[in-house]
Amino acid sequence: MDDLKNVDGSYNVYNKWNTTHGAMHLNCPPNSLFAEVYIAAEASTYWQKVGLDPKQIAVNGKDLIESSSYGLPTRASDPTIGYVINSLIQQKYIISISDPVGLYLEDLDTTGWTDKNGKPFTPEVLKTIVTYERCGMFDDGTKMNSRIRVEIPEHLRETLGTLGECFIGGNKIDWAGRLIESSVTVFLRGVAIDGKGVLSDKVAIVPPKADWKVYRDGKGFQSVGPMPLFNPKVKAPGPPKDIFVKE
Repeated sequence: MDDLKNVDGSYNVYNKWNTTHGAMHLNCPPNSLFAEVYIAAEASTYWQKVGLDPKQIAVNGKDLIESSSYGLPTRASDPTIGYVINSLIQQKYIISISDPVGLYLEDLDTTGWTDKNGKPFTPEVLKTIVTYERCGMFDDGTKMNSRIRVEIPEHLRETLGTLGECFIGGNKIDWAGRLIESSVTVFLRGVAIDGKGVLSDKVAIVPPKADWKVYRDGKGFQSVGPMPLFNPKVKAPGPPKDIFVKE
């Protein structure tokens, strides 16, 4: 247990079982429940497209991120999640995250998995190697995996090799991240309810965050919105002086 703790006794998300010795828990800040809710909430807004007049709305994934700063346009997930959510909002749907809220794993993509001799695993062998240990199911039958074990059974190691001697796409599985990058897909699940006739036709179009300001009101700093750059895992720096609105 000491391997899992910081000096103060708190959980060390970067312990060796999540880094050098395995991939037990997701530890990248974007792969957190906070980030999941944050992206969904920010994408639920009508954003003004950067550089255009207030009536021009951002609609694609890249433009939404440029306006709202909720992620990186170069990531595969952030633009996709934001675009899907925002498209539903613009169609007058009321959206939320499915219960139970979570980040789930799709069944592993075992394409290109081979043993130590380069021979593809049969479906029967794969069933002994991959175990879905913690798995629930949504009402429509969609699986919500939250723990998957990948291990060559001891009685098969002489013929197949250990996991570290096997390959994915011709690359040796010499570290746990090889499995993550090649075979794992993380997803969140939402629900949408038709809001036509309930939601107002009037919408507020929010300016890009890069244009938001903070000002001094005698009691401290007041902001018309969040800082343009925001990382939930890092303490926000003091606001740059050049974005102050002088009284």
